[in-house]
Amino acid sequence: MVTTLLPTSAMGYNVPFDDINVILDDLTYKSDWESVRSLSQTCKVLVDPCQKCLFNMIAVHQTTISQLYSVLANHPSLVSYVLHLHYYTDGECDTCTHILLLQSFFQLQSLHITSDRSDKGTDWNLMPEELQEQLIQLLRLPSLESLSLTCILSWPVSLFANCNNLCQLQVGALGLDATNPMTFTSPPFPPACQPKMLSIGTSTFYSLDHLLTVKWPDGNSVIDLSLITVLHDHLIHVPIEKLAAICGTQLEIFYFAGRLTLFSYIQFPTKLLDFDHFRLLAHSNMFKALCMMIRNAHWNDF
Repeated sequence: MVTTLLPTSAMGYNVPFDDINVILDDLTYKSDWESVRSLSQTCKVLVDPCQKCLFNMIAVHQTTISQLYSVLANHPSLVSYVLHLHYYTDGECDTCTHILLLQSFFQLQSLHITSDRSDKGTDWNLMPEELQEQLIQLLRLPSLESLSLTCILSWPVSLFANCNNLCQLQVGALGLDATNPMTFTSPPFPPACQPKMLSIGTSTFYSLDHLLTVKWPDGNSVIDLSLITVLHDHLIHVPIEKLAAICGTQLEIFYFAGRLTLFSYIQFPTKLLDFDHFRLLAHSNMFKALCMMIRNAHWNDF
């Protein structure tokens, strides 16, 4: 193994670059961006790796978009470092600036679209058409593997057809429109979006029901959840038994993070398990059978 040494003439000795990477990873994990900025000023060799950390994930917010747009316009090479984007929208914005910024991202791995109006959400139908079109272009990026939607209303289910390589889907307080076919109004219809990880947040009872049932006019599913291997339910209030019937044999991680008083049982394809009774039978054959279906179960106690 070859170790690259980082020249630090001001300090009088060499530092292995691997150690610098460990430090950067630790600072990134702690979101200590001020320290990352300070580190970037100690040596020219550190500028690039520090910038990659600083711009790996960015948030586009109404209060910061002008400054962010200015920085990326003056230093366009930084755009290539942006892999994860959080986009905050209230549906009423300076459309031109937003579009100019959003269209510069070409290799996103994850996209989180959320509302500035967390109290009531942002309606997709009220967004400017140009902004809608630009967000759809981001959904179509071949590199996009993760999509999160929070506090968005009237999100057309058909938009998931743009996410050809989506692996992870997170929904929270999402209102779905299952009636609007958008641009896909005639055959041939797109293949189903097939995520392998699903995270269900609050207020998603009807959202999951739509995801499970909405189909194209030819009878094929818009989104196929049968390949789900990781399922997170954050409130235990969704029709989880319907999803378990579809992907139960595929699940590897079944994670619940809600209060048991809100939903006291879970319906599997062949069994009805009460949570209290389930804990008492942790070493029983029933539990072993469950482990065969869910090979890495995690349970939160409240």
